[in-house]
Amino acid sequence: MPQSLGRAVVLGGSLAGLLHARVLAEAGWRVTLVERDRRSEGAQFAGGVPQARQAHLLMPAGLNAIERLLPGTTALLTGEGAQRFGLPTDIRWLTPAGWLDGFSPRHTIVSSTRPLIDWALRRQVLPHPGIEARDGLEAIGLTVGGRRITGVRYRERGGGERSSAVLPAELVVDATGRTSRTPQWLTDLGLAAPEESVVDQGVSYATGLFRRVDGGLSGGRAMYLQPRAGRNPRFGVLLPVEGDRWIVTIGGMRGFSAPTDLGGFLAFARELRAPDLYELVGGLEPAGPIHGFRPPPSRRRHFERLADLPEGLLVVGDAACTFNPMYGQGMSVAAQSALAVHGLLGGGATPGARGDVGLPAFTRRAQRAVFRAAEAAWQMSSSEDLRYDTTVGGRRGLLLKLQHAYLDRVLTAARTNRVAQGAFIDTLSLTAGPTRLFAPGVLWQAVRHGGARGRRAED
Repeated sequence: MPQSLGRAVVLGGSLAGLLHARVLAEAGWRVTLVERDRRSEGAQFAGGVPQARQAHLLMPAGLNAIERLLPGTTALLTGEGAQRFGLPTDIRWLTPAGWLDGFSPRHTIVSSTRPLIDWALRRQVLPHPGIEARDGLEAIGLTVGGRRITGVRYRERGGGERSSAVLPAELVVDATGRTSRTPQWLTDLGLAAPEESVVDQGVSYATGLFRRVDGGLSGGRAMYLQPRAGRNPRFGVLLPVEGDRWIVTIGGMRGFSAPTDLGGFLAFARELRAPDLYELVGGLEPAGPIHGFRPPPSRRRHFERLADLPEGLLVVGDAACTFNPMYGQGMSVAAQSALAVHGLLGGGATPGARGDVGLPAFTRRAQRAVFRAAEAAWQMSSSEDLRYDTTVGGRRGLLLKLQHAYLDRVLTAARTNRVAQGAFIDTLSLTAGPTRLFAPGVLWQAVRHGGARGRRAED
């Protein structure tokens, strides 16, 4: 184990917190991982992840990042029943332009329930000798000395202010998710809170688990029915997960909420753009109750812009940037963020080193790296959300209309053209940036084939 660089506290024991804790411990930090919930040993639902009962995917970029940081995670997941399949060949996919022809599997996706993902990561991360996990603690503030972080104020969950104490630390990583209180903590210290970019699409959805039937889904192993702006803002996804089950999530943009009773759930599914998901799910046996979720707006907190951000503070994952969950980007962006921080730690920017590159420079660079890791996903999801008139926030204008018109042509070409489809899949899976869609070959296919009408482009 490397010589200790100091004490770090990571707030939040879910995916983002676990990955960043492991990265820091590998670099030589003594890490205390603080989690407000008391985690069980198995793959059980935890209250601290309100979206945990909804469908989750490890997109290719996220899966690749996790494998680089924690080799063997994919094997651990699939050994417990997680399902591995090819993108796009194993997915029956209705895009806004029509059904997608899958030419060849460009990438691999792993599908499981969220508790299994978190369990696998805990199995990989927590045995590290440089990590101490402390459950049932609630962070209630930061302590500083001058411009430097000195620790985290905490209390036993359910305890009063009088029971609070301080965990000393030179580095604090906030991975507490959407409900992060770091902006308020900075204000309490007399410092500026970060600027925010907010796009409120009003999305909501409901999810149920159903017993999987062998051969029940012809032509693929999963199904994705995307919404179509201006026609039908409902969406549906069906994924195979552990325990011989399918997880089915349906929902819509503002004004189209899926019910959580079985009858209402199926009635909503019947109104999706194609009948395929309804026809399959209607004959399945439920494996539990249906759970609804209405996430808050997509929000990007610009910590990277703060001139007076305390030295030794790093904000990651959903605490820094949240997305419309419909696009399945959150876990992958968090994993890419951890990989970016890992690169800084291994690339000569080791915090604690003497000279120009010390802890202050590291945390500034790391916060910018976190921002860059989320950039492509934010641009894609927020611009797509602005197709809907009911979305609040964001920037509309002629440039966005031109962008939408071009992307419509790319997507239409991608239905049946290998070049356009490869660029679309790579960009959506976050293995390539949005500029890939403007490569000369893709541009030509968009001009040549993008005007064709979609096959069965159901409303």
